[in-house]
Amino acid sequence: MQEISENLGVGVFSKKLREDDAIKPFLGGIFPRDSVANARFSINFFTSIGLGEITEDLREFVKDAPKILLEQKYAELLAQAQAEEDSDSSSDSSSSSSSSSGSSRSSGSASSRSQSQISKRS
Repeated sequence: MQEISENLGVGVFSKKLREDDAIKPFLGGIFPRDSVANARFSINFFTSIGLGEITEDLREFVKDAPKILLEQKYAELLAQAQAEEDSDSSSDSSSSSSSSSGSSRSSGSASSRSQSQISKRS
């Protein structure tokens, strides 16, 4: 990589790495985005050999990684909660068809109590 950057110039080489879609699939192992630790290692390595400029995109990833990872985790938890809710509602609907209407009134008052407790906390 050093020889290529010497022949092309670091700026041109960096631009080619960022913009050439034909080589992007092959750069995943060199410029990893699977974890912040791996990305930092790559940044430190290329900076130590004088090619820090080619890691600018990776530096942006490290800067934004906590936000990105938090959003991904939130989406996973939300999907998991929705899946659990769907499975609970399907089991509730099968059991509620055999129950009387009196039990639905008691569950309605329980949900209104929990909603009032939530509003009191706020």
